[in-house]
Amino acid sequence: WDGGGGKTTLLNEFNNALEKKRADYHVVINIEVSNSETLLNVVDIQQMIADRLGVPLKDNDSEILRAKVLLRAFKETKFVLLLDDVRNEFSLEDVGIPTPGRENHCKLIIASRSEDVCIKMGAHQCLIEMQCLEKEAAWEMFCSNLTRRAKREIDENNAIREHAMAIFRSCGGLPLALNVVGRAVAGSKDPREWRRAAKAMKAYPSRIPGVDDMFAKLKYSYDRLDGALQKCFPYCTFFP
Repeated sequence: WDGGGGKTTLLNEFNNALEKKRADYHVVINIEVSNSETLLNVVDIQQMIADRLGVPLKDNDSEILRAKVLLRAFKETKFVLLLDDVRNEFSLEDVGIPTPGRENHCKLIIASRSEDVCIKMGAHQCLIEMQCLEKEAAWEMFCSNLTRRAKREIDENNAIREHAMAIFRSCGGLPLALNVVGRAVAGSKDPREWRRAAKAMKAYPSRIPGVDDMFAKLKYSYDRLDGALQKCFPYCTFFP
């Protein structure tokens, strides 16, 4: 469920697939919520929904009035709503989203790092936990970021392959890490460069281009852990 596991990519795939089956639904709406610990930007979400529905909203109207306008519009619409990166529960109706069900033939898909958030928002009947990639699929994703030359040298040079595999294993099957790190080492040309990259990944990961941004995305998942679990991370560094 944590960051970098591919939830956003999966929702985008859903969005694209559903757009091709528009005969089944009037509209497909894909929104990144990313609400903070204390604030849900209701107005922005309402506006994004209104834009997709083609419904005008007045800037000076309250959130309650805007929600009523959207609820009326949704009654005439068969929709699929994709809500990505939902970090805290919130009332759908307060935003203007009707509760999907068999009666209105509408669907709601929520992506969250928190199982508890999904349950509290009514998604308890169908929970799907994202898993890290299996080794073969993870290696394929890692290599998809490399140049043809780099991939050829991994196949032909045992020393390079050893360093590449060490870098690959450090990604732990996490799609975000596989892509970020794979792109960072994509142009490595000889054993020396691969060895340097493997050493940096183990001792100085922040020196790898793109890793700082990746850590920023993962930090929220770490911050959500209780203190006892957070203390386990330094302990794990003794057994890499």
